[in-house]
Amino acid sequence: MRRYARAASPEELIQARLRRRTGLDPYKPYLVARHAEGCDNAQILRDEIAARGYTGSRKTVRRFLNTLGSPGNVPVPPPPALAVVDVVRWIIGRPENQSETARQHLKDLCARCEHIATTNRLARGFATILRRRDGHRLTDWLGQVEQCEIKDLHAFANGLRKDLAAVTAGLTVAWSSGAVEGHVNRIKMLKRQHYGRAGFDLLRRRILLAS
Repeated sequence: MRRYARAASPEELIQARLRRRTGLDPYKPYLVARHAEGCDNAQILRDEIAARGYTGSRKTVRRFLNTLGSPGNVPVPPPPALAVVDVVRWIIGRPENQSETARQHLKDLCARCEHIATTNRLARGFATILRRRDGHRLTDWLGQVEQCEIKDLHAFANGLRKDLAAVTAGLTVAWSSGAVEGHVNRIKMLKRQHYGRAGFDLLRRRILLAS
């Protein structure tokens, strides 16, 4: 509603339909280049990109070649836009487990966008606290979040502050309530199997004798 209220003209409300990302996107520049060289055989091109990691079908390649017209000098399209899911994986993943290409993509992206660079730095800082159980550093990390201008991180930090003592303990000590939560989930599962028709005595026997 806010977007409609702030629009100065109807044209601002018209959004272009986003093209869905496909598995062929990373190989399209190569296909365009080979098409420009005169190769228009979908099976041959499919085999060539399959050697580079493509797992799709020949028909998908054929459909893309049909959009290029006759073989000739076709300009190479720009590389496909980065997918949000890939950027998120680069930020929250362990740096030592990432490929050199992924690290370079993230480095270039951070150089172009200050907000992404700040998010990357703070997200990895929190991940380090989580992995090393450095709960004593959480207050300093929350202070860094308050100094940035990213509202989503502010919302996340505010949620942590609502139960700061418990969060700090969870990031410090080795104890966990995971086992208790597992038993609670098992009890709920047994209860739902009777669709609310089982009495307390039957449920008690099933819970106690299930193991």
